[in-house]
Amino acid sequence: MKDLKVVRPNYFVIPGIIIVIAWLKKFFFMAGYSWFKGLHMPAYMPPIWFQMLAWKAIFLYTTLALVLFWNKHPRDQRFWQIIGLFSVNAFFMVLGHYLFYVSHHLGGALFCVIGVALSIWTIEWMLWDKGQRLLAALILPYALLVCVALYNVNALWLLN
Repeated sequence: MKDLKVVRPNYFVIPGIIIVIAWLKKFFFMAGYSWFKGLHMPAYMPPIWFQMLAWKAIFLYTTLALVLFWNKHPRDQRFWQIIGLFSVNAFFMVLGHYLFYVSHHLGGALFCVIGVALSIWTIEWMLWDKGQRLLAALILPYALLVCVALYNVNALWLLN
C-alpha cells in the first residue's frame, strides 16, 4: 500500500487549464484565418502545419513542466513568482491571439507577444537559476518559438 502513488488534483487541473488556453488560441486563429491568409507575409514564416505541430508539442511540454514544478517545488516566494509569470504568460497568449486574429490589431498583438516573450524567458531564467534544468529544458522550445513569433508579428505589423 505504501507504494501506491497518490493521484493529485493538479494532474487534471493543470492540463485542463492548458487545454482551455490551447482551445481559445485555436478558436481565435480559426475565426481570423481567412483574414490572416490575405496578409502580406514576411520572408520567413513557418508553414501553418509546422506551427500547429510545434504548438501542440509546446503545450505538451509546458503541461509536463508545470505539473512537475507544482509537485516538486517548495511553496516559497520563487514558486509563486513563477506561477504568477505562467499566469501572465497565458493571459498575454490568449489576448494576443484575440487582438491579432479577431480584432486585427497588429500593434496590440505585438505588445502581447512581447509580454509572452518576457514572461517565458524570465521563467526560463528563474528555473535555470534555481537548478531546475529539466523544467527549463522542457520550456526552452516554447521560449525559442516565441522569438520566431515575435519576429513574425513585428514583420506582419510593418508589412500590413
